[in-house]
Amino acid sequence: MDRKQNNSRRCEIVRQFLAGISDDTERQICRFYQLGFDDVEVMRRLKLRWGRMEAIKRQLAIGLRQAGIELAEVR
Repeated sequence: MDRKQNNSRRCEIVRQFLAGISDDTERQICRFYQLGFDDVEVMRRLKLRWGRMEAIKRQLAIGLRQAGIELAEVR
């Protein structure tokens, strides 16, 4: 039961974070990640260059950490 409550709380924090995003590009990137797309596919669909994509990802990661979500390390 405790784990379910933790997952529910985490989902609620993420939903609140996503609702607060005002930039359409950032919102679209989050949506594509939710659908399982990788970086290359997201960049292709949104016509982004690597530097812009990395900057947005960094900004989103900082925002999620500030909201209380710990991100997994990606290798």
